[in-house]
Amino acid sequence: MEILLAKEMGFCYGVKRAIEMTQAVAKEKGEIHTLGQLVHNPSVIERLEQDGINVVSDMEAVPQDGIATITAHGTGKAVTDQIAAQNLELLDATCPIVSKVHRIVQEHAERGYQILIFGDPTHKEVRGILGWSAGRGAAVASPEELDSVRLRRKICLVSQTTQTVERFQAVARRLMDLALADALEVHVVNTLCFATTKQQAAARDILHEVDVMIVVGGRNSANTTHLAEISRDADTPTYHIETAAELDPTWFTATESVGITAGASTPDWSVQEVVTWLKELDAVAS
Repeated sequence: MEILLAKEMGFCYGVKRAIEMTQAVAKEKGEIHTLGQLVHNPSVIERLEQDGINVVSDMEAVPQDGIATITAHGTGKAVTDQIAAQNLELLDATCPIVSKVHRIVQEHAERGYQILIFGDPTHKEVRGILGWSAGRGAAVASPEELDSVRLRRKICLVSQTTQTVERFQAVARRLMDLALADALEVHVVNTLCFATTKQQAAARDILHEVDVMIVVGGRNSANTTHLAEISRDADTPTYHIETAAELDPTWFTATESVGITAGASTPDWSVQEVVTWLKELDAVAS
């Protein structure tokens, strides 16, 4: 069995930065508290907990002398204001690319623009971006949803950083069609993460060379989910797993080639465990 690895996959800069920042502070202080999962990968979160990096659901769970940590996905302005109001020590591990989106949204909202965010309205990153729109924002998950949005005279469109280029283009085109019909001003800002875009392109590069595609990463990871969607859209049998323990030998019956890709919050060890499992399966079959 041939195993093809996508040339771009695994930890991105923002994830590495968040992990290194929190580990360094936890080592010095003993423990810290993250407002939600630092990154969307259960294996990584489990290891971070061993380093004293504890996940909490809200600020009330952070001790008065503790450190409140903003995750890589970022948060809204109200949360940072609350941390300051409670005199808690702040550790901001927001991905720099997400922080850039916050600044773009805040600046446009202050200039009177309506803010439209393409992405999953329930995702933490999107909720955080909305939190910088001064109440002038809305999230849309598809081009069709734009039809039900009351558009203002000035609009700024941004994207959740982990969306695909094709989907953002579709939303931008639909918005332009609507805006041109009513002579609206539209500012489209490409806020897609370049690392995520490269991972998506690398997955596409091997899709038609393999019989089966394995996508490794957290099920609550947006960018990992999009990798699996890209693979399925190409009609390649695709399995999204979090760990090698989920692999099933029946998936690879009469399989000559397997592709592997992984999300931006997936550690190298998770990918290597999948490779080792496949090699052992192949050895038994031989």
